[in-house]
Amino acid sequence: MVSKVIEKLNLFKPKASKPELDQKLVNQFVQHVAYGEQDKAEAMLQRRPKLASGKGNCKDHAGREFKGITGFQYALWALDWHMWGMIRGYLDEVDPESAATQCQAQESLTSDQGHGAHFSFKPLISAYQTYIGQYNALSEVKNWKELDRLWIDGVGGAQQKVVAHVAQEYFHQARSFSPVTNFEARLFPRQLKVEKGDWWSVSYNGGGLEGTAGQVGRSESSGFAFLRAAGQEVMVNRGGGSLGAERGMRLWRVSNLSTLMKLCEMRTSQRNEICQELSTQPYHSSPGAKH
Repeated sequence: MVSKVIEKLNLFKPKASKPELDQKLVNQFVQHVAYGEQDKAEAMLQRRPKLASGKGNCKDHAGREFKGITGFQYALWALDWHMWGMIRGYLDEVDPESAATQCQAQESLTSDQGHGAHFSFKPLISAYQTYIGQYNALSEVKNWKELDRLWIDGVGGAQQKVVAHVAQEYFHQARSFSPVTNFEARLFPRQLKVEKGDWWSVSYNGGGLEGTAGQVGRSESSGFAFLRAAGQEVMVNRGGGSLGAERGMRLWRVSNLSTLMKLCEMRTSQRNEICQELSTQPYHSSPGAKH
């Protein structure tokens, strides 16, 4: 009789333990990482360092969705050297083995979700190369419509798919795009805003990145692609124009291409280095499970 009363009252039934990490906070942290919001991500880690080991869901600016991914893993996928360096400091503090565990699981995780082993610069670099390679022939016959298409739909379309830190390089006021920089400075302003929006939302002449240049005449074409000018200025630029002005802008496009190729080489090499370093450490099959 007494045992039944105790059972009903649940006096000795252990209470379910609360998860050590709030999933909403983990998702929020991973989302900050995906948006390139390093200050906001670090502010969360300063309050709750164990968020660095939590697996969450996010969608980046280009609309790519990631499930069950840590902030460190997303940063590795995105080739975001500054972000993964910041996060690793907290991982080493709260869970020294977690960086290796997460790194060694990242490629299969992102590949299984359709995003590949890491972000690829190839579409953007190829779009620049196509535009530059066809520029002389098209400008000679004043085929501005095709130049618009190659620039707006090609380069602009590829720019719309970049990860946050690549867009932020265009807006880096202290780092030149010409001559090519080495991209090793630790200070990295995370600027994305322009006068009427940001990299992904700003509108020009009724269109945005990946416009409709190939569907309408040159004088009516909408859309644009970003162009980093000789100094710190970021221009919202269309592909066609007067021959003299366009020749000057072509030089800037060549400079932009060289800089992006260097950025790709540098960040890919840095990712290879950290993955090689962490590959020698013990592997555990459940990334993010240990807090």
